[in-house]
Amino acid sequence: MFPDVHVTTPLIWTCTGILVVLDVILILLARRLVKRDHFQQMRWLLAIAGGVFFLLVWTSVLLWGWDWFYAYIFPGWARYLLPLLFGVGYTLLALAMGWLSLKLPGNPAINWCVLGGIEGLLSHIYAIYGLGAVSKPPIMQGVSQFSVLVFAVLEKACYWSIIMLFCELLRWLYRWYQQNKAGV
Repeated sequence: MFPDVHVTTPLIWTCTGILVVLDVILILLARRLVKRDHFQQMRWLLAIAGGVFFLLVWTSVLLWGWDWFYAYIFPGWARYLLPLLFGVGYTLLALAMGWLSLKLPGNPAINWCVLGGIEGLLSHIYAIYGLGAVSKPPIMQGVSQFSVLVFAVLEKACYWSIIMLFCELLRWLYRWYQQNKAGV
């Protein structure tokens, strides 16, 4: 990474604005496509997909951003073990989110996305105030902590809604395959 490159608060707010539009589209799509009974059928698939998704995300970001970001907030061993730990952790978290999404009033697909945003807020509060994610890495110094927290809510809502819509697509393809297999 170039030493004079820095993330700025206006850049974070611009990305946040883009995520607002994307989240509205994804959540409206999820509201329309993912019915309560579909959501119940996908609970284990959501857990597995969530775990695999975040295993891949963390493997990628720790390989790509280690030298210019993550080395400042994690110990050296984390580069290799955190993806697996986060993969397992996010699998368990997805199971809990699926259960809670069905228990809360309203549409479980929307509940899932909201819970994903809450997870983003909580994980980034820890990253910022516990690990120093905004103060330690030179690329982040001077960025508004509040802007990062707002971005995190929308970022994680986006990730979790993509995971859910992907699972709905897999559920639909499986049903289609089963129906067409019977007709062959």
